[in-house]
Amino acid sequence: MRMNRIYILLLALSLALMGCGGSATRQHLPEELSGVDVAYVKGGKLWFYELQSRTKGQLSAEKEEVYSCELSPTEDAIYYTVKRNGELALKRWAFGGKKAGEVEDLLKLKVSAEQPQDAGGGGGYMYFSTEGELVMLFDYSVNTDFDTGRFDTVLGYSPATGELRGLTQEDVYAIEPSKMVSSIRIPMEGIDSGISTLYGTVEDALMYRDACLTDELALQKGEDMERIDFGYASFSHDSTKLLFTLFTSEADIPYGLCYIADTDGKHQQQLSHDGSSARTEAQWIGQSNVLIFMGGIPTEEVQGGDNSTINCMAYDSNLCITNPEDNSVLMVDDGVSYWCAR
Repeated sequence: MRMNRIYILLLALSLALMGCGGSATRQHLPEELSGVDVAYVKGGKLWFYELQSRTKGQLSAEKEEVYSCELSPTEDAIYYTVKRNGELALKRWAFGGKKAGEVEDLLKLKVSAEQPQDAGGGGGYMYFSTEGELVMLFDYSVNTDFDTGRFDTVLGYSPATGELRGLTQEDVYAIEPSKMVSSIRIPMEGIDSGISTLYGTVEDALMYRDACLTDELALQKGEDMERIDFGYASFSHDSTKLLFTLFTSEADIPYGLCYIADTDGKHQQQLSHDGSSARTEAQWIGQSNVLIFMGGIPTEEVQGGDNSTINCMAYDSNLCITNPEDNSVLMVDDGVSYWCAR
C-alpha cells in the first residue's frame, strides 16, 4: 500500500511539472560546434549556425512549428516562439551553461499564430533590451490615413523573473535594443560644412580618407534622382570594412541598397537589390568583420517586363554572410523565414 501511495505521488508530481512547463526534451550542441552565432527558422524548424566552423545544425528535439527566435546577449540560449493550438508560445533552448541541452516551455503568449506581415515581409519581431528584457512585437497594422504601420501587441518577458508584461508604444520608443547598430550619417561634400573622413561627393562617389569605395560598382542614378544619396554607414569592429547604404532611385526608399567595401577601397560588393525592404538590412556578427543579411545570391533568372533578363534575388529566403577575405557572398541557407545574430 505504501509503494502504491509513493507511485501515485510521483505520477502526480510528474504531471504537475508537465503542466508548469517542465520539459523532458533535451538536445546538446554538436561536439564540432563551440557556440552559436546565428539562429534562424526554416520550414518551421529552428536552426543554428557557428561562424568559425561555418557549421549549421537543427534543433531536432523541437517538434512544434517554430515561428521566430532571438539569441540571448547574456546567456548561451535561444528564445523562440512556436505555434500551438492557433496561438504562440515562448520556449527556450540552452546550448551552453548550467542548463546546457535543456528545452524549456516557458509560457503561452495568448497571441494569434497567424500574424499579418509588415512592409518588410515580417509578421513579428523579437529583440533584447539593454536591461535584459525580451521585447516581442505582434499584430502589425497599417494606418491608411498616414501610410504608417505599427505593432498593436507588444510584450516584454523577463528571463530573470519569468514575468510577462504588456508594453505600450511609448515603452517601445524608450527601450534601447541591446544590439543597436552603431551607425553614422554620411555627409555630402559641398552640403555639410567641412569635409569628413567619410563623405559622398557631388560626382556620386563615396570617399573614405583618400580611397574611393564605389568606383568599381558602376553606380547609375535613376531619372527621378538629381544625384545618388548616401544613407547610413557602419564600420566593422576592427574598422577595416564599411557597410553603407545608398539611394539610386526613389524606389530604394526608405532603407536603401546595402554595400560593403574595405576601407582602403578594395573588395567592393553589392549586398541587397531592394532598398524598400527592411528584411535585406545587414548587421555585423558579434566582434567579427563578417556581415549577415537576407538576399545577395541569385536563385534563378526570370524574364523582366522589358524582355531583359534579371536576377530574382529571393530576398525572403536566402540567408547569407560575407567572406572576410574578399567580401564575396556566401550562402548560409535558403528557405529562411526569420533570423537573428549576436
